[in-house]
Amino acid sequence: PEGSDTHALSLAGGSSELLLAAALAHTITEGNIVSPFPSYEAILNTATSRPGPDIQVRMIPLQADGSIDLVHMSESIDAQTKLVVLTNPNNPTGAVVQKTELVAFMAKLPATCTLIVDEAYI
Repeated sequence: PEGSDTHALSLAGGSSELLLAAALAHTITEGNIVSPFPSYEAILNTATSRPGPDIQVRMIPLQADGSIDLVHMSESIDAQTKLVVLTNPNNPTGAVVQKTELVAFMAKLPATCTLIVDEAYI
């Protein structure tokens, strides 16, 4: 996009390549990943299946109505959390995190944590 730092742009033949590369880049050291469950798991599988340090995945159950429990996710993030993954709308439920909810959630993330929001289904 116009005005973007070209050093922050990555190009690929599809979003899966970029998402998987991001997962690997942010899970080189020990730590944990926080993600709703069920949700798209390719990023989590890649981050946890490669050789190297142990990465713990904290799967946060969806709420009874199928929506993503951002409060429980926030409470599950600690100093060892390297990556938070959100698919929005969620796959397979279709639950949508609204922009205001997402912005509030992002404001609570520690500076050492990376958030990946996969919006491939919009």
